[in-house]
Amino acid sequence: MFSLRRLLLLIACLAVVAAIVAPAALIWSALFTTGGLQFVIRHIPHNIAGVQLDIVAFAARWRRLAVERVEIDHELVHLKFEGIEGRVALMPLLLQTIRATRGSVRSALIE
Repeated sequence: MFSLRRLLLLIACLAVVAAIVAPAALIWSALFTTGGLQFVIRHIPHNIAGVQLDIVAFAARWRRLAVERVEIDHELVHLKFEGIEGRVALMPLLLQTIRATRGSVRSALIE
């Protein structure tokens, strides 16, 4: 039978594991599932300081990211990238950087 001390120790261990695993699971689901990525993209502002950003038709699978089209429109330049695919590393995303171990862009237009 569990004593009170063992029960408290078990609860403390479970709390520590939950505090470590829960944020990692949330970040993984937000970045590496299509539903989570849709949530993140919906919450990115589409107009930032006069720059219009449009991201269309994206999908995410285990560390693989695919975006059909990204358009960035500024008063001085218009950028359009189509067919973006790559493998993304998770740890640099926690540091707010993107590190792709493999990537390709089908077409890029700079006006």
